[in-house]
Amino acid sequence: MMRPSSAPAPLPLLALAGFVTLGLLGGCSLYPLSPVTQELQVDTVALAPRLTYGVSSTPFCLHLRYRNDFKVVYSQHEVEAWATDGTCATKGARRHIETLALSWRYDGYTQQDKLCGSADTCTMADQRLIEGRLIQCVSARARDGDQSAFLSSDQANCR
Repeated sequence: MMRPSSAPAPLPLLALAGFVTLGLLGGCSLYPLSPVTQELQVDTVALAPRLTYGVSSTPFCLHLRYRNDFKVVYSQHEVEAWATDGTCATKGARRHIETLALSWRYDGYTQQDKLCGSADTCTMADQRLIEGRLIQCVSARARDGDQSAFLSSDQANCR
């Protein structure tokens, strides 16, 4: 004769806990958990004289570099834009320009902007503990006289 068991078998509970744990770990691993660094650059274009009222300038290269370090409960981000003389191929010296601006978007948040007027560099640094954020995209805009440039890591999400 078999006796009825008063305690349920622990195996189904352990299996359920294992599936939940794997699901949570799998969801977190959708994002890159190692630092991502990227550098982009673009040459300027000349605007029409009627848009700049005859103000002119020499061409420059706009650079954009960002570092995105995301560890779920900790994140550290650095974004920097700067301009150099001449085209990107000439690798000129850093240059002071009229207007330089940064934009960035954290995954699930609205876009944030920073304007650095009359500068040779524009930077943003952010560190978060408990609520780590992942930068989805970054962009930079620059203008000096009749020369203008725009650069984005993802034009659909960052303008």
